[in-house]
Amino acid sequence: MLRRLPKILLHRVPFLHKKAADPTYGQVLGILSLFITIGAIWFMFATLRYSGVFYGLTSNSSQNDPYPPIRGEAFVQFDFGVKPSRAFRGSVIDGMTLSETIQQAAMVGNFDIVWQPFITIDGLSDGMEGKQWVFYKNENRINETPDVVSVKPQDEIFARFE
Repeated sequence: MLRRLPKILLHRVPFLHKKAADPTYGQVLGILSLFITIGAIWFMFATLRYSGVFYGLTSNSSQNDPYPPIRGEAFVQFDFGVKPSRAFRGSVIDGMTLSETIQQAAMVGNFDIVWQPFITIDGLSDGMEGKQWVFYKNENRINETPDVVSVKPQDEIFARFE
């Protein structure tokens, strides 16, 4: 047995006609739409601002940035001779020196480096067993102090206890 449901006629709904006739109803809808529009514009601007779109537009953006720009990566390998060697890859910034690069790799590797009075890396000091720490940059032996040797992206740094 099928029952017949009553038909609903939409054009006879009095709800919309009564509310639309009230002038405060229109004012409330106008104010509400104004707040929604302002909120949408603010949300869009905040999203674009924090996405980095506007960073390239200002000429002094590097002055406001507390971190120097990363130029690339360098490779650092420690060859301890008596222990397994360890290798790291890390960021390079402008003006970075060999000693800063090695120090950064040691911090990531969780071992200590002492530069004075002689070089000690992870407990191995210059003069132990007649060996010393020798540094290489791109397969070339470094004869200067590590504080004056600059590091560029794609450089390969080797610290060997030999």
